[in-house]
Amino acid sequence: MKRDLAGWVLSTPATASQPVTAQVQPMTAADLQHTDGLNVEGVHRAVYLYGDVLQFPRVTGGPVYDWKVVSMVETWPLATPPWAKVIVVLQLR
Repeated sequence: MKRDLAGWVLSTPATASQPVTAQVQPMTAADLQHTDGLNVEGVHRAVYLYGDVLQFPRVTGGPVYDWKVVSMVETWPLATPPWAKVIVVLQLR
């Protein structure tokens, strides 16, 4: 068991990949206000993700670029199907 300098136990988070359905939308005025204070430049999109998921570290877009999730706007885990709205920004590799 690893501990940091303060004595806290360090652990490595477990990750898993699973396919989800995504619907890409342009940013609304409210989405733009939501990202105003994030200080993130680039191409932004709002994405609705459908499936049993809690966190979205990266949305793969192809061999040249990735969409990085910068904000989770809303999530409905108890809906059928469960879904979440996230804001993503285009990152070149």
